[in-house]
Amino acid sequence: MNKIVKVGPSDRSITKDIVFGHVMKNKENCLELLQSILPQLNLTSVEDVTAQQVIDEGLKEKSVRLDIMAKDNEGRLFDIEMQVARQEYIGKRLRYYQAEMDKFSLDRGLNYDQIADTYIIFLCPYDPFYRTRTRYEFSAREDHDPSIKLESGAHWIFLNSKGKDKDVNKGLQQFLDFMNGEIDISSTFIARLNKEIDRYVGSSEWRDDKMKLQTMLRDTERERAIEDLKKSANRMRQLGANEANIFKMLKEDYHGQLSDEEIRKYMNETK
Repeated sequence: MNKIVKVGPSDRSITKDIVFGHVMKNKENCLELLQSILPQLNLTSVEDVTAQQVIDEGLKEKSVRLDIMAKDNEGRLFDIEMQVARQEYIGKRLRYYQAEMDKFSLDRGLNYDQIADTYIIFLCPYDPFYRTRTRYEFSAREDHDPSIKLESGAHWIFLNSKGKDKDVNKGLQQFLDFMNGEIDISSTFIARLNKEIDRYVGSSEWRDDKMKLQTMLRDTERERAIEDLKKSANRMRQLGANEANIFKMLKEDYHGQLSDEEIRKYMNETK
């Protein structure tokens, strides 16, 4: 038997954001994972690999945080997401990621035919579509004649580590098993990842990264709370509520997230 069950604290799982980001910002690791997912591309190198890439188009727009963003030597863009929590609106989330990647890839002044090909890859420790399959791929095709395909250059892939058919290549299956807590000791790639994780978790770098990620998530939650508060205030005004009642209801909703002074401040900004 090549496989052994990995035991240890959950903090060292490859499915953890900071652990996945740490090992995949290494170009060699990122390239090997992409090669196993997309062997048909014959990838030879990746560059500009960034963990926790934040694309922010301004204060009035939402920002999106990409787990791993990379570009190859042909200019193709790759977004690899470790999607641990099941998302109710996964299609709309994917659409938002695609829009942000397109804006990021298309510099001002370029023609649309120069927009980069993009690959958005969701790694899931669950089945996002309840079909027990390991791999799902989506593209833009004509509803009545699937042979007609829009060559948009956008590619969407979901990988389910709990898939029953295991209809993927050996290297990719070894990585998906690793997501499930299994180490295939015959794989030099998995052995290398495991060694890097052992060295990283518990280190001062890991503690710093964990604190930074927690701060980032708190900031993101705060931004969303402020945005939602402003929308709620406007809706309540449209329904005829007075300012005192609006404040009272918002205070109940955002207690613990925003102070009374902050609630009044953001209420006033929407007048």
